[in-house]
Amino acid sequence: RRGGGGGGGRGGRGGEQRWWDPVWRAERLRQKAAEMEVLDEAEWWYKMNQMKKGQEQEMIIKRNFSRSDQQVLSDMAYELGLYLYVSVITSQLHYIYHAYNKGKALVVSKVPLPNYRADLDEHHGSTQKQIQMSTETERRVGNLLDVSRDTKSGDDSGVASSRGATKPLPDVKRIDSVSTIETDSSKEKFSAELKKKQENLNASNSVKAMLSFREKLPAFKGKAEFLKAVAQNQVLVVSGETGCGKTTQLPQFILEEEISSLRGANCNIICTQPRRISAISVAARISSERGENVGETVGYQIRLESKRSAQTRLLFCTTGVLLRQLVQDPYLNGVSHLLVDEIHERGMNEDFLLIILRDLLPRRPDLRLILMSATINADLFSKYFGNAPTIHIPGLTFPVAELFLEDVLQKTRYNIKSEFDNYQGNSRRRRKELDFKKDNLTALFEACIQRWVIPSYAATKDVDIDSEYKNYSASTRHSLEAWSGSQIDLGLVEATIEHICRHEADGAILVFLTGWDDISKVLDKIKVNSFLGDLSKFLVLPLHGSMPTINQREIFDRPPPNKR
Repeated sequence: RRGGGGGGGRGGRGGEQRWWDPVWRAERLRQKAAEMEVLDEAEWWYKMNQMKKGQEQEMIIKRNFSRSDQQVLSDMAYELGLYLYVSVITSQLHYIYHAYNKGKALVVSKVPLPNYRADLDEHHGSTQKQIQMSTETERRVGNLLDVSRDTKSGDDSGVASSRGATKPLPDVKRIDSVSTIETDSSKEKFSAELKKKQENLNASNSVKAMLSFREKLPAFKGKAEFLKAVAQNQVLVVSGETGCGKTTQLPQFILEEEISSLRGANCNIICTQPRRISAISVAARISSERGENVGETVGYQIRLESKRSAQTRLLFCTTGVLLRQLVQDPYLNGVSHLLVDEIHERGMNEDFLLIILRDLLPRRPDLRLILMSATINADLFSKYFGNAPTIHIPGLTFPVAELFLEDVLQKTRYNIKSEFDNYQGNSRRRRKELDFKKDNLTALFEACIQRWVIPSYAATKDVDIDSEYKNYSASTRHSLEAWSGSQIDLGLVEATIEHICRHEADGAILVFLTGWDDISKVLDKIKVNSFLGDLSKFLVLPLHGSMPTINQREIFDRPPPNKR
């Protein structure tokens, strides 16, 4: 029975809508007509003409036009070559008109349009759901997306399916080569362009000055040996002391050799770094040595940030970025050389990456893997990769002065308070607090300390401080007796920094601490320090992996004169 029932549905007596009532219906239609926007035909004719002349591919109209006005827009577009729906693309430039979401969104486009656009559906277009899948399933989905992208890479953006619906390519971010060079002739042309550009840059005075500096690095002396080993072996392990130039020079050697040999188009080098700031800084350094800007031949990609282009042949990235790429592309298709730096750090990501790469190498015999370590313990990694050959690069020698705790205490005149005395409870208030919070487990633990730990600690005090350190002041000997080594004395860190700033030569000071908690505490001490807190003389920059990279780039900028 139409209109029956007491529900609130359409036609129900209890509902607000009464379409069965002629009077209510007429009034409602007048209201809806009043809500419709007035179509300015001249305005929209001008907009469509501007779109035709410009680079814009489509125009989305989210206006509440009546059906008659929508038909007027359709007629306008038709005069510019529009037809409402096509199944194939003609050779002429046409405008395609389509309405979505019950006419609430209109689209005028230069390419065919699908019957449905989720991005224009207010009910379903913005729906997002989080799903869980196994690693294998995620890998298969990623591979299918890659196949779909590769099959469509040669098509124009306006190519439609047999039903007239354009299928946009999935936006899958990869760290392989940005450029897609299809034919051999285009590859040869691109390789020639890269070689010519490199030769022109090498002829500039700035690059020549950089080259003279590079030639002084120990890594440069072994350039020929390194390139020969890379060409003859799939895996190479390189160990080199800090400052030998392995991080900045070895990837650059490969890049220069490939471009000079007209293999630049097929060259795609990836170098991993354990930290984001390292990836950015090394990319900037190599770009500077080549006389380029970051993002040209040399670029970087880290989480949520990337600087690269179609010409990028050497890409620095974090280990995590490469691991995510391996999920999408387990074979690293298109990658010619892979350098893994700082493998001696033995982090979880680094070790997991080495496991994956060892399984990948038999499937990619053309891939070259170079492992770089700052320690001489290269045999461990060599054996893991089937006794791969190793190369050792000696480091530069600089005058280094080692100061021990007693030397620092003597210079700074800093007094260490005895933590051992405090532990034994010289403070009555602290003893009361501990007794109040003490439980059976705590009591047992303290009993063990009293029985074994404290006598052992006392045994270490058998060293005669006065005779062993008789050449030091009495305050220094007292501080040595009070020092326990159980935690970092941040006051001593502050005093050491102040002493260097007051009495040592100019230059940057790098302080290594155990974590962000100690970093923030030292920062607070420096801010309230009457000498170090002078912002006109000192620039204090915290460095930590959790900080945004934009805040850490300041360390590479030279401070103004008379500012440390």
